[in-house]
Amino acid sequence: MQKYAPELDKNTRWYRQVPVWQTRSWRVINTDKAPALAKAISELKAEGICPQTVEHRQVKYLNNVLEGDHGQLKRILGPKGAFKNRISAYRTLKGMEAVHSLRKG
Repeated sequence: MQKYAPELDKNTRWYRQVPVWQTRSWRVINTDKAPALAKAISELKAEGICPQTVEHRQVKYLNNVLEGDHGQLKRILGPKGAFKNRISAYRTLKGMEAVHSLRKG
């Protein structure tokens, strides 16, 4: 337990900082397989801060937002899988970020 103590405090802090405007409670929390995260969520449930109905999924690829976002880049790149120069890579990524921010609002 001592080994995970600093990690627990850090991992419970993010849940306590939920914005006030968020009225719905969370259904699922996706994390990687770090043991400190599972312990932190179970402590939050025991304290009553986190609802007991929240499901904790420890799936590596669901937690990584960038991993889920690179599918769009793969479609642009096609079978070659690379850019010819840095400028085209930079412009493509900036364009993708701009479109993403416009959709997000």
